[in-house]
Amino acid sequence: MSWMKEETVAKLLPDILHKRPNTYTLTKAFGEEILVREAVGLPCCVVRPSIIGATYSEPIPGWCTNLNGATGIIVGYGKGLLHTLHAHRNTKLDIIPVDFVVNGIIAAAWKTAHTHMGNKLVGKAIVTSQLPTTPAQEHGQVLVTEENDEVKKRRKEIPVYNLVTGTDNPVTLQEWNSIIINAFSDYPLDKVYSAPSVTLVSNKYLHRIVAFMVHNVPAGFFDLALMSVGKKPRLFRLARRMKLNIEVIQYFLTQHWDWKNDNVLRLRSEMTKSDQKEFDFNTRSISWKYYMDVYARGAKEFLLKEDVNGYPAARRHLRRLRILGYGLQIVLFITAWRLIVPRTLIAKNAWHLFISLWFKFIRFFQISSTVHPRSFFARLLSS
Repeated sequence: MSWMKEETVAKLLPDILHKRPNTYTLTKAFGEEILVREAVGLPCCVVRPSIIGATYSEPIPGWCTNLNGATGIIVGYGKGLLHTLHAHRNTKLDIIPVDFVVNGIIAAAWKTAHTHMGNKLVGKAIVTSQLPTTPAQEHGQVLVTEENDEVKKRRKEIPVYNLVTGTDNPVTLQEWNSIIINAFSDYPLDKVYSAPSVTLVSNKYLHRIVAFMVHNVPAGFFDLALMSVGKKPRLFRLARRMKLNIEVIQYFLTQHWDWKNDNVLRLRSEMTKSDQKEFDFNTRSISWKYYMDVYARGAKEFLLKEDVNGYPAARRHLRRLRILGYGLQIVLFITAWRLIVPRTLIAKNAWHLFISLWFKFIRFFQISSTVHPRSFFARLLSS
């Protein structure tokens, strides 16, 4: 399709994808179909990992080198570029460390070769020359289009290993949201634009409004400020790149699947204890808090090439941003309130009720003997 114009490809893409969310899943399906139809007589299996993330422990914890998949979104959290996601809170986001995937592939290859050798010894191996040749094969075509009985049989017999975490160690998007924010609060990146804070919005249209307000508007003002001092704008470009990264996995943020991993469990049970330890892909052993901590540190060191000794300065910068954010929220609240209160009787009454309750609250602690002399309220009231 390289000879086509981008506009032509964009028009044809929905018909090409049909019900698939993106070209990545489509090409994966093509690869599996070629195995079914063309790899006759060869020992083969299919390994289907979920969304691949940074390493858990091998070769080093948190190793990652690109912004593809979940890494781009996670870095967006850390840099303060991402503040809203169109996602369902209770949806399980299935992320698996890349070293678990590699170990699973090695184990699946061992099992496939072992099974193939066993079949050869008992005379059950399928020889390619024994199968009828189709017209497509005679003309040298790569993919056989005819669905003959042998193809149907192979489609059922080729083992499929679903390397997933959502079956045995599930994490919802709401839980991921908290884990990621906490990780980047403990291990902040350098020169973040704002404190990590993301709201999950399930309504698509409401999300678009919120995204415009918290992504595009601040980016526009920030870039205008840069241009006013003679610097190149960059935040709007970064926000647009973040949007493209999200679109790649957007489909998986609002959908739910229950994957079967019976073959994976069976595969692991057939391995020796030493092999299970050496080629570990047991997702039940994953600590998600630990994983996201090493993910945050790995993104800082290996992907963004930032100084890992700069955490004290990064934490001070993050605290200043949080104080600034709280201050802006208070200013906006007071400004909005002052605009509303003089115009509506309900707002006036609500304000007076709030003030009266606040004074009653203060008075209660003044006369209460339960207030410890060193407590926060005691110090506040005595000052």
